[in-house]
Amino acid sequence: MDEKAASAELSRAIQDFQNGNHQRAILQLTQIISFTPQDWTARFYLAMAYFAIEDTKQGLLQFYKIYVHCPDEKLRDRAKAVLPAKVVQNVDRDRSGESFDWIN
Repeated sequence: MDEKAASAELSRAIQDFQNGNHQRAILQLTQIISFTPQDWTARFYLAMAYFAIEDTKQGLLQFYKIYVHCPDEKLRDRAKAVLPAKVVQNVDRDRSGESFDWIN
């Protein structure tokens, strides 16, 4: 998927999310992330879409990945606001953040 196609796909996915088509947005966003795992905006909307369908575990997992790996401070701060305080403390102590034990 080239950059122009990815941008158009992301726009459609965000529009679906905003229109309440959360399942369709999840499918599109998952596909985008499979091609470009560093698309933090897509991952943020994926997390939000999971929360919208009450799949909290998957939503938290996406916010966790944003908080640990995203270079965009604003997105990291938004993800941090959603994560449990214990998780944030553990990540802040160990920035490698590869333990997902808290989510099980």
